[in-house]
Amino acid sequence: MIDESLILLEDHAHALYLSIESGSAALCIVQGEHIVYHTTFSAYMTRKKQGFSQIKYLNKKGKSRAGSRVRLASTIDFFESINESLTDLLEIYEIDRIALDCTTTLIPYLYQSKVPCPFAKKDPRLYKIPLHISQSNYTHLEGAIRQLKDPVLLYEENQAHWAELLLGSS
Repeated sequence: MIDESLILLEDHAHALYLSIESGSAALCIVQGEHIVYHTTFSAYMTRKKQGFSQIKYLNKKGKSRAGSRVRLASTIDFFESINESLTDLLEIYEIDRIALDCTTTLIPYLYQSKVPCPFAKKDPRLYKIPLHISQSNYTHLEGAIRQLKDPVLLYEENQAHWAELLLGSS
């Protein structure tokens, strides 16, 4: 694992990956190259016929109907269970990096839960996952982790000969 200043971290460094979307979340802990823990969370947060979350719906309409109240209560429980798991895991593992994929609409719910989020918004270990994760489940999060481990070499077209020399191709 390499930090942002390209310093190689220990082989056994721990990284926590968390992907959250309305109604589902996935969490993985990676030690070196291996996933040592993973879990998923789900909740009834999405209005089934309209296809968008109750949280987004509140910006347009009210919240007085029974179904709306159920979805809002489920949203609160969803973020509390995520924060409980995060708290437990951060007590067990010494986490070196925290990678987060979460929309700006949901971030306040993560940090304003009754169960406090175990890391601050400005935690130096925290960074945004620079990939689009289409669904917050274990399979997609594992694919993103694999993709993040692969090095990417970016170069200008006029520097292609140097890239070929570096990569050993002719």
